[in-house]
Amino acid sequence: MDYSAFFKRLRVYLVGFFFGSLIVYFSFLRDDDRNLGWWLPKNRIVFAVNKYPIVIHSKDTCYLNCQQIDTAVIRSILKADNLNFDQSEPRKKPFPNYFFEGKIKGEKRLSVTIELQDTIPHLVKAALNTENNCGC
Repeated sequence: MDYSAFFKRLRVYLVGFFFGSLIVYFSFLRDDDRNLGWWLPKNRIVFAVNKYPIVIHSKDTCYLNCQQIDTAVIRSILKADNLNFDQSEPRKKPFPNYFFEGKIKGEKRLSVTIELQDTIPHLVKAALNTENNCGC
């Protein structure tokens, strides 16, 4: 049996595998601080939500003012680790809704529902885990 053709193909394969491994190492794995999670669904949604200013309607503005919550607090909630896919509706028509929840001011929990309307985030609902004493 003639194994020379097999070993020639194996050598070509191993050389290609070696160069491919080098390219992957220098492109992705060399730096420890490299964040490759940008393409994950949670991070893509958070990026889309934070890309433009949030549109807040008058009813929600009244509630937020009454509870002394400003847009900086809402922005602090809109992070990937606060996104809850179980309560979100990413396939809702005509616009998807995303549910964020996080702690603010000690033990208070703020839940925010954001609707992405043509890449513009709209605040659909904001609620604290405390009672609403507002007339809104």
